[in-house]
Amino acid sequence: MSLRNKITKAVDTAFAKVGDLSETVTLTQITGETYDFTTGTKTSTATASSVTAIVVSIEIDPNAEFIGAPKKEVYVKEAELPNPKLYDTVTISSVDHSILSIRQDIGLVTLLVTEGSNE
Repeated sequence: MSLRNKITKAVDTAFAKVGDLSETVTLTQITGETYDFTTGTKTSTATASSVTAIVVSIEIDPNAEFIGAPKKEVYVKEAELPNPKLYDTVTISSVDHSILSIRQDIGLVTLLVTEGSNE
């Protein structure tokens, strides 16, 4: 078994062990956005997918780049996350959050999110 497979299997095991600490969140991605200058309307396609995640509230250094609204880290298995992009929306407990940063490691993706969507 390759090292990548071992790490991915360890992440799967960790998610199985946390039990009810994990929750289902919805990632909504906007694609194909166009603007019609004649009518002044914006058209886009929203694609939503549900994934199992571990959500942790965090405190940010007041001198950090992203200050203001409360932040959360959302941990998702790499295999379950369909190419997140900055400013996509993650819905946690019926509250929309915008993705501020994405860190992708072997087997795990960490999203830094803040309340509010970018619509």
